[in-house]
Amino acid sequence: MNAPRRRRLPAALLLAGLLPATAEASMSTGDTPALDVRLLDGTSLPSNVFAGHPVVVTFWAAGHPASVAALESLAALPPEAAGAAAFLGVALDADLALATDAAERVAGGDAWEHAFNGRQAEPVDTRFYDAPYGIPAVWLLDGDGRVTWTGHPDDLEPALAEAVTAAGDTPAWGPGVRAARIAWAGVLEAAGSRPEDLLDGAERLSELGELDAATAGPDAAANAAGVVAALAGQPGVERSRLKLAGDADPSGARALIRLRELAGDAAEADAAARRTRVDTLEAARRAEDRNDDAAAMASYAALVEEGPADAPEVIAAAERLEVFRAKGMTADAARAEADAAEAARRLLLARNYAENFREENAVEELEELLERFPESPSAAEAAELKAELEAMLR
Repeated sequence: MNAPRRRRLPAALLLAGLLPATAEASMSTGDTPALDVRLLDGTSLPSNVFAGHPVVVTFWAAGHPASVAALESLAALPPEAAGAAAFLGVALDADLALATDAAERVAGGDAWEHAFNGRQAEPVDTRFYDAPYGIPAVWLLDGDGRVTWTGHPDDLEPALAEAVTAAGDTPAWGPGVRAARIAWAGVLEAAGSRPEDLLDGAERLSELGELDAATAGPDAAANAAGVVAALAGQPGVERSRLKLAGDADPSGARALIRLRELAGDAAEADAAARRTRVDTLEAARRAEDRNDDAAAMASYAALVEEGPADAPEVIAAAERLEVFRAKGMTADAARAEADAAEAARRLLLARNYAENFREENAVEELEELLERFPESPSAAEAAELKAELEAMLR
C-alpha cells in the first residue's frame, strides 16, 4: 500500500477532543474489544455479527487527508487480499455529513461498514482507539474478536494475509452475509425473550434462504444450537409456539422447526434436558408460592443432585435449597413428606375413579402409587383397594 505515512495531529486538535490523549486508551494484542457500534446511517451493528470473520478496524477522519488516503488504499485491496475480512471504518469527525460523504466516496465497497464517533458531540469509546498511534490507525481482529495486530494501514498486509489464510473458506463479507448475520443475531436475542419475536426472526431467516440448505454449515448449526438452547430456558415455550403456530404465524413456526433440525439431535437432546430442568424449577417455585415447602425442597434437591452444577436452573435450585436448609429442613425429610402427599393424592383419585365405575383407571393409578411410593403411609390401603378392584374385574 502507498498511503502517506501517519503524522501526529496538532495539539490543538487533541485539545478539541478529537483523540484520546492518555495511554489508558490503548488496545493491546489479545484484547477483545466490544464492537457494538453505531453506523453512519444511525443503525446499530452488534459485535457478534462479525463472528468468524477477520475484522480490520480503521480509525480515520474526513478532515485528516492522510487518513482519508489510507482508507482509500485499504478499500482498493484486491478480493484475494481482503478475503473473508470485514472492514470497519470508525470516523472520528465531529461532522456526520462530512464523514458520511467521505466514507461513501472513498470506501463504499460491499466489504465495508462505517461507524461514527462524533468526538465533539459525545465522548469516543476509548476502546476503539490505539493511543500510541495518530490516525490513520488499524486494529486487526481474528474470527474470535481478539486483537492480533495494531499499527498503521501501510503495515497491515502481512498480518491481514495471515488472518485471511486462517479464515479459510469463510464467505467474503458483503450485503448478503451481513443481512444473514444480523438476522441470526436478532434470532439469538429473541430466543431469550418472547416467542413471538423469535418466530418473526426465524421467518426472516427463511426469507434470506438461511434455513434452506439440506445440510447446515458449521455457523448455521452453531447458531441454531444457540437458539434451541435459549428456547429451552423459557418455561412453556412449546405451548407458546404451538399456540402462535395455530393462531397467527404458521410459516414462522415451520421456520422454528427447521432451526431445530439445523441444531441437530445432540443440541435438541441437550435442550430437552434443560427444558425438563426449567419446568422442574418452575414447579418448585409454584409449590413454594402455595407454601408447600416439602414439595418445593424435594424438587430443588432433585435438581441439584441430577445437575449439571453449572446450569443456571441448577444454580438457582441450589440457592433455594440452602434457604430451606438454613431453616433446619433436610432434603430426605422433604422428599418423604412430598412423596406421602403425592401418594395420598393418587389414592384419593383412585377412589374417585372406583366410585364412578371406572375401575380400570383406578387400578392404573393404584399400580403407579405402589410402584413409586411403596413406603408411603397410603401404600397399604392402596394395595388393599387394588386387590378388591381386580377381583371385581375378573
